[in-house]
Amino acid sequence: MGGEGRRSIPEEEMSIDEHVWVQLTQNGKKTYDEYCKAPGTKPSNRRIDQRGWCSLPLREWGQIFGHMLGKDSPTQFINNVIRLSRPG
Repeated sequence: MGGEGRRSIPEEEMSIDEHVWVQLTQNGKKTYDEYCKAPGTKPSNRRIDQRGWCSLPLREWGQIFGHMLGKDSPTQFINNVIRLSRPG
């Protein structure tokens, strides 16, 4: 139990308003900060911790990734590209 492993979540189990903690993969792409503070996100919804994790509702992640990367399935993109976890 616990630990920082990969966690896959089927799309149908995720609520569009559920807060999701993300940390972008370290592969030269934009930093979490650029994504987390992207246009369209509400500062009141944003939670950032000191280790580089950001939490936003899935709806807002979908808007960010859809706008920046042309993806139409936010949960599919999140499951494929970034690790989902909740900082302990």
